[in-house]
Amino acid sequence: MVTYLSALAITLVSELSLLALAAWLLRQPVRRVLLTHLLTNLVTHPGLWLLFPRLDGDPGTRLWAMEVGVTLIEAAALATAGRVRSRLLALGLAVAVNLVSWVLGVYLL
Repeated sequence: MVTYLSALAITLVSELSLLALAAWLLRQPVRRVLLTHLLTNLVTHPGLWLLFPRLDGDPGTRLWAMEVGVTLIEAAALATAGRVRSRLLALGLAVAVNLVSWVLGVYLL
């Protein structure tokens, strides 16, 4: 059985680790990027878990749509509060880290 805390741990460890490396390599404000992403994840992650079972429709479609929504919210947070230098870079970072954490979650859980 997949537990919420296991999924959250995989998400935070994988996404924050990748973001730390990417922000450092891209000369972005590492601490600000990590704090922004951590706080955003502490809102979006439980939101996805609480809302997903309550929506109608195909589970695959619902999950895909919600993951896209979460990624867009996280990209917006990185671009604004995280002060990533461009919206496109923020979107690329959000897509990359969410894809990796999703694949790890599917594999490990």
